[in-house]
Amino acid sequence: MTKPIDFWNSVEKTNPKHTKQYSDSGQTRTTVDAQVKKKMITEKFGIYGLGWGVVAGSENYDRVHYDDEKESVLLNYTATAFFVHDGNRGEFPIAAQVLEAYRTKGGKGYKKVDSEAMKKVRTDALTKGFTDLGFCADIHMGMFDDQDYVHGAQMAAHAKEMDEKEEAAKKSYDEIKSWLAEQVKSAESLSNPASYNKALDRLAEKVDMKCKVAGLSSRGFVDKLMSSKREIKQ
Repeated sequence: MTKPIDFWNSVEKTNPKHTKQYSDSGQTRTTVDAQVKKKMITEKFGIYGLGWGVVAGSENYDRVHYDDEKESVLLNYTATAFFVHDGNRGEFPIAAQVLEAYRTKGGKGYKKVDSEAMKKVRTDALTKGFTDLGFCADIHMGMFDDQDYVHGAQMAAHAKEMDEKEEAAKKSYDEIKSWLAEQVKSAESLSNPASYNKALDRLAEKVDMKCKVAGLSSRGFVDKLMSSKREIKQ
């Protein structure tokens, strides 16, 4: 029987490759790419809108105008997020705010308006909200301030990527092998040796292209095709 903390532990680690540092109030902080985090959530809960997302009709945008020399406009966003795990649906509130407009140069410059403020505030609320479930929690727990932890996370992420690449390569190899076997079987119905050999040449070109796309070597497949050619009697 699993413990509630097991889910948190399964999603808390962040791949350093997908992080970046930024300055906030004089302090250096770490953030993770929003799309990468959305992918992590999708891997756990499923397609956005079905396994997780924002409850329809719950979103609210509110602008606060500050009557100061900078003419600042703060965009506030609140909504209810949901997720489905092991057949159970959960909901929780999310919120965020961004500076949508302000006057540059301490109020003496031009009026700057962020045309992507609505998208930013929504994405910020959604991705940060799921941190409460444990997603990329190591960043918010201050673990990325420890360089030894970051180095270890880099090594672990690299090992995982290598395993995934190896698994993907094996799957591609098996699929190409199965496809080629069917194509050769079909070509064997050609009684004319010249036609059969031409068919194998075309297959060699196709399998070479498929292997290039999959990042595999086609030499073994092509060599086997060439050795299967029929002798043409003069």
